[in-house]
Amino acid sequence: MEDPSGCGLAFPVGTHDDLLNQPSCYTERMEVSARTRFLVGVLSAMGLEVGCSCGDDHPAPGIAFVTHGSSSTGDEDSTSGSTSTMGDATTEGATESTSDLPIESSSSDGGMNLCGNGEADPTEICLGEPIAVATDLPTAALVADDLDGDGHIDIAAGHDQSFSVRFGFGNQTFTEPVTFATESGVLALVAADLDTNGVLDLVVADSGVDAVIVYLADGARGFVAQAPVGVGPLPRGLATGDFDGDGFIDIASSNEEGGNVTVLVGDGTGSLTVGQELVVGSAPSAIVAADFDADQTVDLLLANFGGRSLSLFRGSDTGFGDELGLATLPGPRALAVLDFDGDTIIDLAVAHPSSGSIGLWRGDGAADFTGPDVSLLGGNPRAVASADFDRDGFADLAVTMELAGQIGVLRGTSLGFERPQTFPALARPVAIATADFDEDGQSDVISASAAVPGGIVLLATEP
Repeated sequence: MEDPSGCGLAFPVGTHDDLLNQPSCYTERMEVSARTRFLVGVLSAMGLEVGCSCGDDHPAPGIAFVTHGSSSTGDEDSTSGSTSTMGDATTEGATESTSDLPIESSSSDGGMNLCGNGEADPTEICLGEPIAVATDLPTAALVADDLDGDGHIDIAAGHDQSFSVRFGFGNQTFTEPVTFATESGVLALVAADLDTNGVLDLVVADSGVDAVIVYLADGARGFVAQAPVGVGPLPRGLATGDFDGDGFIDIASSNEEGGNVTVLVGDGTGSLTVGQELVVGSAPSAIVAADFDADQTVDLLLANFGGRSLSLFRGSDTGFGDELGLATLPGPRALAVLDFDGDTIIDLAVAHPSSGSIGLWRGDGAADFTGPDVSLLGGNPRAVASADFDRDGFADLAVTMELAGQIGVLRGTSLGFERPQTFPALARPVAIATADFDEDGQSDVISASAAVPGGIVLLATEP
């Protein structure tokens, strides 16, 4: 069936080859210099490649289209839906939402279900109205975790020449930000206990100085910077895990302009030393760490944004092995790993901004994958995060749709992802994280905007 909207912003089901043979709808990507770090490397570069929009007339051949509600307007500086100004969150719990109207989302049968009506529907996932967490700075990276050990989820966010931490109260509200200056733009940020004291520390990729910096938690909601550790040019992604089996957390940095991965070995005190350097494909961006071959050691997997491949490095107690390449759609940008089909084996979701698609690769437990099953979202999907939002035992996927100003949610089933539902967000959302911010037992979503003036919004899961 042809796409009746005339847009490529629908949900086709097709093979890998179908999408590889799609007529080109990829716009040119500007090359950014090694030192044009944050404002170009994030704000501009994050909008330099776009997917097909209405009127491009480039649907993928041989793929059946089904309309899925609203699509991107192509206006990079505006959000879809409500354009109300978002207020600052308060510590008393009084926050402003962007609209007084309920949010509509696409149901699995093509009709419209009303989210937030208090009636549970097993075929839909509902996210509530966006609640403003921050309105101050463009943001490129997010972490959601309990950073002070009080049992409530906190938020760390990476900005140009700083990162900020907001401590949560467990009721969708947060403290005013505590800000820590950096040399340049923070493009990646992760939390891990590097000094084995039971409190999470923060690790920052400081893009302009090609360094990774550990900020050790001081136990009083402060973080103390350690000496920078040099990595390759333009660190874009960070992954954590015990790579060598010594019981201490290690770090891997994917260096986009260097075309490599720097492995940093932890000693349990918060110090890092440079270990292996892994040569990968073109412009490695996202990186994840997981045990893909069920051998009780951590493996690394990267998305090579400059090409059409993924790179897998199988881990062992003596280091990572040779690169295993996996051909995929052009421009893989973001990765999420979880069991999406309920077979207890880790699967992989890959976001491709230029084709507006999500590829689902099913793991076999032996470091091999079949797929991808392709879901076409449109809207330039930039970042992904996984959680079981409807608590049915299957992981679901939340995706930032940069050009649409939306969050897309794909519900996981034993057969793969269902058609997406979309929810409003800030303009140009490029970072996303999931956690239970209101302590109701359900995962919620936060997303951050790279557009000026920036900001962070929270979308709570509700019936």
